[in-house]
Amino acid sequence: MDTPATLAAAQLGLDHEVVTYQRVRSIQEGAAAQGIAVADIVKTLVVRRGESDYVYVLVPGDREIDWPKLRAHLGVRRLSLPDAAEAKEATGYER
Repeated sequence: MDTPATLAAAQLGLDHEVVTYQRVRSIQEGAAAQGIAVADIVKTLVVRRGESDYVYVLVPGDREIDWPKLRAHLGVRRLSLPDAAEAKEATGYER
């Protein structure tokens, strides 16, 4: 399956391997399926900074976003999480 990441890796000539797992319902299930600790997972979250303006936020699997710190770091007063359809439209990725 081609994704923006696999297409970019191929275009850059980077060696890469796509590993597919069964769909899971929680980070705990995902960690168990891979045989790793939750803390070893990196969650990639799409955050809406403004109208048609999104950022990726990488968060350790056992942590949550510190919204006040993130707003201060980005210099904005408001951030939100888009719904699944909006996130897919913005990124090309599905949950």
